[in-house]
Amino acid sequence: SEWKELANKSQVDKIEKLATKNIMTLRLKNTIDCVNAVYTNINFDTLYNSIGDKLTFEDGGIKIGAGVKKILVSANLRYDIGATGGKHGRIAKNDSAIAWNMKGVNNASEDFSIAFPSVLVNVEENDIIYLQYYASSSDKVYGHAVNNTNYLTVEVVE
Repeated sequence: SEWKELANKSQVDKIEKLATKNIMTLRLKNTIDCVNAVYTNINFDTLYNSIGDKLTFEDGGIKIGAGVKKILVSANLRYDIGATGGKHGRIAKNDSAIAWNMKGVNNASEDFSIAFPSVLVNVEENDIIYLQYYASSSDKVYGHAVNNTNYLTVEVVE
């Protein structure tokens, strides 16, 4: 009976831990035309998956709820290239960059992705996390109805 008690406690602990998780992933189904040489929010059009109640899908990004202090955020940005030159991407909290990456492009018919591995970020209630692009007006941010080629994921840590 002592083993049974420990096993039950372990199961309860797992359930409680799972119940406190807060993770959200957004994705882009529809391809968007780029605005020339300005950081622009990708207005995600699909809530791909979510658990918990501390994150909400708002204004094309992920809004932080009450009591959240730290998050892990990751993303992927895929371009359909129409012009050569540097293509940038960044993860932003409200409108301030928290992660940045770029790639130079020498072939105007090339498609590529910029990955953003997880970064730990301090946040406050009502902050909104966005993925932003910076490219030429002949480029597109690639949307896909099935695959997560463009996504933004936030996980509450504290």
